[in-house]
Amino acid sequence: ATPVRPTPKGWRWLPTGWDPLIHRPSGVAPLWDSVFIGTGTPRKAEFLRGIGPTLVFGNSWNGLLQGVNQPIYLHDYVDVLGKTRVSINLHRSDTVGLNRRIFEISGCGPCISDRVPGVDEVFGKSLSERMSFATPQEGRALLLYYLAHDKERDELWQAERAAIAPYTYEAQAQR
Repeated sequence: ATPVRPTPKGWRWLPTGWDPLIHRPSGVAPLWDSVFIGTGTPRKAEFLRGIGPTLVFGNSWNGLLQGVNQPIYLHDYVDVLGKTRVSINLHRSDTVGLNRRIFEISGCGPCISDRVPGVDEVFGKSLSERMSFATPQEGRALLLYYLAHDKERDELWQAERAAIAPYTYEAQAQR
């Protein structure tokens, strides 16, 4: 099995997972409108410049993007995600997906993501169209939409949580 999509010939796709006891909302009012947490790449920097999140955390951003905060992990990672109105997920390339982060983010709160292989399979075509974007401009428009529409943002998150429910670490290990 492999978490890589598209799946190499002869392999079975097994997406990674999340832990509902850890990846959950914080229970407090959001402090930030939008956050991205992850390792820097030129593609991610291009998207983030266009989307304009409130905060970016991560490593390897030297010269790629200004104003990036130090990387955060474990409980700090979950704490920040749980206090964010909309979290942004990006992948290293547009041809390989999904990463573990999309499951963890969706467990903590609403998530928008770049459109990569696997998003449709996990989230379904209809939800994928509501949460994913192909360009930085589409990402910015989607972010602004969900920041301005609380009800739709909450509905998005509930749908994302339902979609990732079968992908807990425990369930994936059993598969």
